[in-house]
Amino acid sequence: MNRFGLLLCLLFYRSMAVAQQAPVAPPETQSPIGYETVQDAFDALTVDPAVTMSEYEGWT
Repeated sequence: MNRFGLLLCLLFYRSMAVAQQAPVAPPETQSPIGYETVQDAFDALTVDPAVTMSEYEGWT
């Protein structure tokens, strides 16, 4: 095998090793909606008298 073929093989296997690494998890951040879960936000909105709820094609 010539040097060029060897170089291509090494680059291929290196790229495969990099592709298999686990993704880095982002640091824990506070929710941008101000509630821990979507259900918590929905529950807060249902008891707020200033909020008008409606449903459109299955979405609230």
